[in-house]
Formats: sequence, C-alpha cells, structure tokens
Amino acid sequence: MPEAPDWKKALLRAAHNFKEGDVDAGLRRLAKLGEQLDSPENADAADGKLELAWAWREAGHREEALELLERYVGRFADDPQGHCDLGDLLYELDRGEDAEEALTIALQLDPSSAKARLLRGNVRLFALEDPSGAVDDLSYLNAHGLSRTNLARRNVAHLLGEALAEMDNPVEAIVQFELALDLSDDPEIDAELHCRLAECCDLQGDQSGMRRHLGAFLELAPNIDASKESVRWAMSELEGLAELGD
Repeated sequence: MPEAPDWKKALLRAAHNFKEGDVDAGLRRLAKLGEQLDSPENADAADGKLELAWAWREAGHREEALELLERYVGRFADDPQGHCDLGDLLYELDRGEDAEEALTIALQLDPSSAKARLLRGNVRLFALEDPSGAVDDLSYLNAHGLSRTNLARRNVAHLLGEALAEMDNPVEAIVQFELALDLSDDPEIDAELHCRLAECCDLQGDQSGMRRHLGAFLELAPNIDASKESVRWAMSELEGLAELGD
C-alpha cells in the first residue's frame, strides 16, 4: 500500500488534535500545512488544497476555507470539484447568487455531477426562491439516473416535493413526498414528510388523508424539529382536531 502524502498525514494529526480537544494545536497544524501547500513545489497539490479548505470549514473557520477555495478555482479553473465545494460553502454563508454561479460553472465542466446539481437545486429553492429552477435540476437528476442510492433518491424526491408544493402543485408534490417516505428510514424525516403530505391533502380537500398523515406525524412527533413551519402547521391542526373531539 502506498504511503499517504505528507499533507494527508498533517490533516490526520490536526483531526486528532480537534478530537482530543486541543483546538489551538489543530489550528496551528492547519496554518502550517497551508504554508507548505503554498510553496512552489506543492503548486499542483490539488487534492491537498481542497481537503485543507474542508478542514478549515469543519473547524468553523469558514472565511479561511473561502479564501482557499477562491484561490483554488483561480489556479485549477477546470476542476469541477473546486467550483462545487466553493458553491456549497457560499450557500452556507447565505450568498445564494454567488453559490448558484459557482455551481453552474461546476455543472458546465461536469454536467453529470449529482452533488453539484442537487446543491444548485437547494440553492434555487431555498436561497433564491426559484422552485421552477429547482425542479429543472432535480428532474435532470431523475432523468439521467444520477441518484444511485436510496438516500440520494430520497433526498431528490423530498426536495422535488418541496419545489412542486411551492409551485402550488400538491398532486405531484404528494407523489414525490410519498416516494421519499417509501425510501426513508429516518424517523425525523418521516415525521416531516407526513407533515408535508397532510398539508398537501388539506389543499386538495382530502380530509381523510390529512387526518391519516397527521396521525402518523403524532406517533413520530418526539423526533421532529418543532421550529419548522410545516411542523407548526401540523401541531396547530392537531390542536384543532382535539378541540373538535372535545
């Protein structure tokens, strides 16, 4: 087995420092590694530079990670992974338009990048409030078979359902939410999906379906984030049903 490169060893040591609670030592290792990777002999160490940016991000130093990624895409402009990582970080920093631009470049370089397309779908739906654009990206993933695991297919179906619901298309949204539910084994996700299905059933006047999904939600309620809008709606509906029962 070939020996790991020096930059990988340094990242492993930094990760160990963080795990042991020695944050200062971990940050010093990352800073030192950055200096080493900036040297002329490491000018082409693309993997090391990307992983260092990720390490800074994981350590909570997103501005350092952003600086590294911006320099990276300037040096390795034809690498779609760099643009994808940059777009992901920009989205996390609430810079939706810049994130979409970076992810669009990534997809121009590699149209089959499932990660970049799913990320751009998220950016368009949640940051740019463009559900139609999100549907385009998510439908592309489905049409080209780019979601290869149950988890990936669940995420696409869930997001596609959200986009269709935003476009006032509850019928097709229900199809996607039910598909996501079939593919899910996460109680928290299941509860959220039952919330969204109940809302869509309510919009269609399907009170039986709404009650069924609210009941399923109630069974899973301890596992759900009560700050989400759909959950607050479900809790309100359940309180109303309880009052009717009284």
